[in-house]
Amino acid sequence: MPAGLGRLRSAEEFERVKREGGYWRGRLCALNAARRAITQDDWQTNPPKVGYITPRRLGKAVHRNRARRLLRESVRLLAGRLPPHWDIVLIAQRELVKPGVRMRDVQDELIWLLTKAHILMPAQTQDHNQI
Repeated sequence: MPAGLGRLRSAEEFERVKREGGYWRGRLCALNAARRAITQDDWQTNPPKVGYITPRRLGKAVHRNRARRLLRESVRLLAGRLPPHWDIVLIAQRELVKPGVRMRDVQDELIWLLTKAHILMPAQTQDHNQI
């Protein structure tokens, strides 16, 4: 499992994901995802990288910041289920900044998008009988 999440930082990284990856759109956010070329040695030390796009059409800075926080927290909660060799870009949609949208809504949609993209690994269940 990856120790954490990396960040997509440069415009070139975002462009590569857009150019080489797939695109899936939901009501609250859209997802671009592309596999990174890795070697056998990199498999466990190459965490997934995530980038966020919150366009100005969403509204004022307070709305864009809230959208970014919701997306980041949703991804953080799913970090253990993301394989280590993917670059993911999440693009906030207008519906995300409407009143009444909650963290659970964002997380459910993100799970749906990642499953649709065949990226999300199954959740590991703990056997409570062994305690």
